[in-house]
Amino acid sequence: MSPSPPFCVCVGPSRFVERVQPSLDARSSATQKHRPLGKGGIILRRRASSSSSSSKKSSSASSASRGDVRANAVPVLFETTLVGLPTVEEVFNFENLAVFPFWVAMIGFPKSETTKAVVLSPLTSVACGVIYGYLAYQSFLDPDILEAFSSGAKQDLASLTKGFSHEATVAVGWAHFIAMDLLAGRYIYLDGYKNEFTTRHSLALTLFFGPLGVVSHVITRGIVGLVRGKENPVEDILASALKSK
Repeated sequence: MSPSPPFCVCVGPSRFVERVQPSLDARSSATQKHRPLGKGGIILRRRASSSSSSSKKSSSASSASRGDVRANAVPVLFETTLVGLPTVEEVFNFENLAVFPFWVAMIGFPKSETTKAVVLSPLTSVACGVIYGYLAYQSFLDPDILEAFSSGAKQDLASLTKGFSHEATVAVGWAHFIAMDLLAGRYIYLDGYKNEFTTRHSLALTLFFGPLGVVSHVITRGIVGLVRGKENPVEDILASALKSK
């Protein structure tokens, strides 16, 4: 693969990162569009100059014209701000694949020591939080998304619908769902493991329908508690953790 052409990076007051090819031709048209420079690159549009370029300009004038490119470059919608960082779509696809083995382990191999060790580790939730933060950062670089959510605490259904009409904000919302569902799944798995009753059906519901899985787990735990009676009580893992202090 051939290396990318040279470029310069500058950060303006608008917090956009501009990527510009230095080999601009002074004889090009007043408004010139640059193609994306590879995956995750940034698309720029030059503002129209006040006068057209002449083929008889001296080399010194051409150099001055190139020096003004940074000031005349206008950032438009882009996917990432730094070259080499994954795009929103790439992170979205990775997260969907990466989280699936955790659910397979909890549902298919609940008694495995490996499953228990992985679920007990907080690293899964931390990883989900980092991914969510990255996607949120990328989404709020888009001024259209900022404008859609500019009403602050006075959000209504119409403004939220407008905000989530962008792919970046949909990816952020999906990352939120994945993180919260996995956190609920960890609770269900550990509660069932401690009290020794099955949680497979509740975990499957949590994977696809989120809160309904928690409802299923609470009902299942209640039924198991009634069957066992007071001799072998079933206690919520969170409640037992608080009582132990």
